[in-house]
Amino acid sequence: MNVVELSENEYAVVFSIKNNSNKKWHDLTYQLIGSNNIDEVILTQEGDDSIWLIQPNSHAFLTIKMNRKPLNASWKLLIRNLESS
Repeated sequence: MNVVELSENEYAVVFSIKNNSNKKWHDLTYQLIGSNNIDEVILTQEGDDSIWLIQPNSHAFLTIKMNRKPLNASWKLLIRNLESS
């Protein structure tokens, strides 16, 4: 996971996701949770990405954009739903 500054007041959190299955994953729904250094949740963001795709036995990056600088100590990405084929 990396935090990237895209431009002034625009940031992104980038996750690398690995697919160890024999099926293609697509149409992702997720929840991003940011916590401070004492494990208090200070930010949650839900979203989906209908064009996101990861081939079988491969990895892909998921970029989640934000309009403020993330000041969190840790990030957790929860995959809520995805399609496979």
